[in-house]
Amino acid sequence: MADRTEVSNAAVALSDMYEVHCANLTLQGDVPRHPVLSVPEGPSTEGGKLARQHITLEPDGVPTGSVTVGWVELPTHRASLKTFPCLLEAHRARFGSRPFPLDGVGYEKFIEITMTFLADQGFAIEMERKPTLPETQPERSQWLVRALIAAAIVLVIVVSWALLS
Repeated sequence: MADRTEVSNAAVALSDMYEVHCANLTLQGDVPRHPVLSVPEGPSTEGGKLARQHITLEPDGVPTGSVTVGWVELPTHRASLKTFPCLLEAHRARFGSRPFPLDGVGYEKFIEITMTFLADQGFAIEMERKPTLPETQPERSQWLVRALIAAAIVLVIVVSWALLS
């Protein structure tokens, strides 16, 4: 593998320091989880364009999904963390009444520890209080109704044009 660039090396070092900082932190919920700061996939961040590192809560030894709770950008020293209500609202929008996999008290402790780490590293931290939800797609039945209406309109136009010709 090629040598990493300066920004990529710094991102790996930041991730390693975060791992040490959070070594004894386990969040309870559906399964125990530990915080992880991702590292750039390749040896370069293309001048910082690919420098965003995600902060996730990874399950401990259980095959279930991770929860993305924030990000950091080393070149700009900016970071964003999601509040517990933000995560809860996004979860409900996506999964309905399915139980939320995190404990609120443990999550607040995680936020406090992570904010301390990021502030000590000189990051400006913003808290995301409302989730960015994707636009809802029409349900399949709505799509079918719209397609049938469009087909009927086209048929009326074609028949009218044929009769007038």
